[in-house]
Amino acid sequence: MAIGAIGYMVVGVDSNGNSAGTLSNSPTGGCQEFLPFISEGFAITKDDVPDPSITGIWDQDAVFNGIQRVEGNVSILAHPILTGYFLRAAFDTNSTYFVTSIGNGILGVTAPVSAGIRAHHFITRNNQFCTGSGSDLPTLSFEIFRGPQGQGSAFAYYNCAANNLEMTFEAGQPGRVSADFIGRDHGRVARRATLTYGRPEVYIWCSGSVQIGGTWSPILESATWRVENALQGIARLDGRCRGYDLIKRTDFRRIFVSGTLGFANDLEYEAFIAGSETTYRMTFKGDNDLNGTNTKNTLLLDAPRVRYNAYPVAVGGPGRVVVNFTAQCLYDNTSNYALQIFLVNTRISGYNVNSNG
Repeated sequence: MAIGAIGYMVVGVDSNGNSAGTLSNSPTGGCQEFLPFISEGFAITKDDVPDPSITGIWDQDAVFNGIQRVEGNVSILAHPILTGYFLRAAFDTNSTYFVTSIGNGILGVTAPVSAGIRAHHFITRNNQFCTGSGSDLPTLSFEIFRGPQGQGSAFAYYNCAANNLEMTFEAGQPGRVSADFIGRDHGRVARRATLTYGRPEVYIWCSGSVQIGGTWSPILESATWRVENALQGIARLDGRCRGYDLIKRTDFRRIFVSGTLGFANDLEYEAFIAGSETTYRMTFKGDNDLNGTNTKNTLLLDAPRVRYNAYPVAVGGPGRVVVNFTAQCLYDNTSNYALQIFLVNTRISGYNVNSNG
């Protein structure tokens, strides 16, 4: 019998060529980074087609093979390096810099000059990873072993783009990252004989700082950032396979931030009533960097235009009054984005390269 505890996941970065034109059933060099995960839900759904022909009998006579949809969710802890794979699959553009090249003022931290530290920049823009074919967003491939122990083979899911991405931070808990993927193909691969994991550090609640409207805020108790890319898998008459050939946008991208605020003053409520906009900026450091000036593991989320959709203030009992708000991040003409994320870590390679660091 298979037991989840002995499962494993390996992720690989697809190149532009692997997601355009002909389908590639593995990133160059294969999946390389072992990914500690909380849960996964990849599945193949078959949209088989019933035969509508009338043959003089009451029973349905035949069913034909239809589209095989590759879809699934993966959830991990918000890790300084591994989080970048999920960000790559959900954002249009990513670049890699020396930390000092982007200015410490952007990060809001004192960053050391080090050849072993990079700042990876993810930004929502109007780019297409593959124009005309393949996926509108960068893709990943996953290799997942589900057991039984010592037997069988691993499941493989190829060219997967993040349709929805959520990053959740809550007081008293490490951050979590979750993504809903749409893939282009699937298969089976040999089970790995040796598992190599590392880098257990994560972003934790007490390492966070929050600015709302440019002012440091002590009242935010939890926050969830959600990117909805409105992707859809599209099949073509290509003679290639029964899966999706294209993964394309079908609607506007929408970005939301929601969470819990302690009701300490009327400022955000008045902004909600007036329909005015504010800015949100959240910064997190790795657990090992918390009590020093070392910033090799830093995460910055920056939204220049945020408009509250709901800000319900109510007394629910004798305890504290809190507000479970929702807000949307809108495109800012000055910044040319709705959301940008900087991920500072020790990964030297950019996330466009299939490498484990």
